[in-house]
Amino acid sequence: MSSVVLSGQLIVKRTDQYAGNHRIHGTVRLEATPADTRRVLLLDKRNFHVIAQTFTAQEGTYAFEHIASGTFLVAGQDLQTNFHPDIVRVDSEPMP
Repeated sequence: MSSVVLSGQLIVKRTDQYAGNHRIHGTVRLEATPADTRRVLLLDKRNFHVIAQTFTAQEGTYAFEHIASGTFLVAGQDLQTNFHPDIVRVDSEPMP
């Protein structure tokens, strides 16, 4: 296993099978308003293993960079647990 830095922050340890030149990024919204301080998980769609996690910026944005090409699950979680987590399928895109 190797340490991974995503968006300038040490997140989790993961195997090199998920490393690559792609990324997934977006904005978490709550009732059409950007939601800050939400936990965002990147999951392997085949086995639901957590690959990485990060927290949204004040504008609700997040990014998982230097990941493999493919389809993943992204789960957004409200830290106060007022809402159920949302999970979506997302395809990674090449890094600019």
